[in-house]
Amino acid sequence: MQLNERRLKMTVEAERAMSIEIAIKQGDGKEWIRLDDRHLEIGSHAVEIDCASLTTGRYYVWLKTPYQEYSRYFEITE
Repeated sequence: MQLNERRLKMTVEAERAMSIEIAIKQGDGKEWIRLDDRHLEIGSHAVEIDCASLTTGRYYVWLKTPYQEYSRYFEITE
């Protein structure tokens, strides 16, 4: 996961075809950005999120598939 010029870039590996939900949230669970739900085929997928609308603070990217949930924190410092 990389944050450059307020664009969050990451790679998602799908071991099987599945749907995925992607959002940017704060620690209290408030959703700031939500991407349209996607269907992933098997393989590697690049995901890019425009975070220009976010103010300085700590956020996390949240991913949910039918099989698991994942989140990872990042900070906007300027």
